[in-house]
Amino acid sequence: MKPAQLTFYFLYLFVVIADIMLMLSHADQFRYFTKPLLMPMLMLSLIVATPKTSHVRSKSLILLALTFCLLGDILLLFQKDDIIYFQYGLAAFLVGHIFYILFFTRIKPFTKNNALFTFFCGIGILAYIIFLLVILWRNLAKEQLEIPVAAYAFTIGFLLLSTLNLLTNRRMRNIAWTYFIPGSALFILSDSILALNKFNEEISHANLFIMITYVIAQFLLIAGASRFLKKA
Repeated sequence: MKPAQLTFYFLYLFVVIADIMLMLSHADQFRYFTKPLLMPMLMLSLIVATPKTSHVRSKSLILLALTFCLLGDILLLFQKDDIIYFQYGLAAFLVGHIFYILFFTRIKPFTKNNALFTFFCGIGILAYIIFLLVILWRNLAKEQLEIPVAAYAFTIGFLLLSTLNLLTNRRMRNIAWTYFIPGSALFILSDSILALNKFNEEISHANLFIMITYVIAQFLLIAGASRFLKKA
């Protein structure tokens, strides 16, 4: 690992700790400075780690994913002021997830040869997404957010499926198991806690759990992407 990449990882950890401490101390006004720094730290770590990768388009997809996640982070900081910021933040993360999906399907497209594996993985993910939406549906209807949240839920479910699909590529299995699959699974866990806390019933220390799972998820996805791009 290059010293510059390691430096940005440590800076990311520092900002994560600072942001969580501000959140726990209810000093949310200062999080307008810390939370928007998270994704840039990961972007810079990716850039310095992979200056000469042959997969330029794949690298661009990851940077675009992080850019929209950064926009989502900023918008969600204002969600207490107006529900519209939650909707815009959701849309930003939705686009970010689509770029992640494009990155993973570019590495390993879905094929007929692996249709059975894809089917069983998809059924499991679909069952979870539907179960979650059933729990949330009544309160989503009150806010008229059924369609946006459902679209987001199915998209992030497809993100997990696209990382599981990497297991059908022998060269990608180690990176998939170590980084991409746990990263996408933690993303789903983070968003599930957020949704349940917001639209079902309040969860004790929900914001802490949401933040921890989110920052680990993003780190794993970018660390895995850096490792893949270095090999290219």
